[in-house]
Amino acid sequence: MVRSINYTQKAYNYLKEQIDNNVILPGTHLKEIELAEKLAMSRTPIRSAMEMLEEDGYIRIEPYKGAIVSKTTLNTKAIVDRLQFVELLISELLRQMQDKDIQVDIDAIINIEHELEKCCEEDNYISYYDSKLKLFHLLASYHSNHYFRQVLLNTISDLYDIYRSRVEKHHKTFLKEQEMMSAIYPPLIEGLKKQDYATVHKYFRMWINRLILHQINY
Repeated sequence: MVRSINYTQKAYNYLKEQIDNNVILPGTHLKEIELAEKLAMSRTPIRSAMEMLEEDGYIRIEPYKGAIVSKTTLNTKAIVDRLQFVELLISELLRQMQDKDIQVDIDAIINIEHELEKCCEEDNYISYYDSKLKLFHLLASYHSNHYFRQVLLNTISDLYDIYRSRVEKHHKTFLKEQEMMSAIYPPLIEGLKKQDYATVHKYFRMWINRLILHQINY
């Protein structure tokens, strides 16, 4: 019995670490046979570990589909790594937009700007993050590579899921972000309107750096 429990804990620790460190991504199907072979154990402790992971919110077990990773909460290092990855992607996106002399849809930018302002006034954090995602969807649409667009939007969407979850538990987090972004978004939006991508890049970097500092101190 002790041996079985140890194997279960070993499988649980392995999967939890892989999910926490973003090695196994949300939406991944976990297969008992493959994991049993990888960890050199039977499927019984794997199944028990998955039940524990489901209780802790890391995975969901669906009929006919099996175990699917559902956890989006990452540790500090993984979140910082993702933020730095977003910065690289945004830099590449803005470089291509500048090289191709792309003019963004001004009306769409203004609508998003007004939505963000309204969300802040109404203290509506759900719509606030939805509006920010609209901005990234708009910018990503100007990149020529479909895979690039998908990676950028999936990465940002996962981060925003984490931020939404935090705000639900600690509303002061939203107020801090509003204060932090109040000096960044106006010139960033204005830079997009004027096609001044050097300025846009500058304020995106400021945004990322502040999020990283906030994450480290969280």
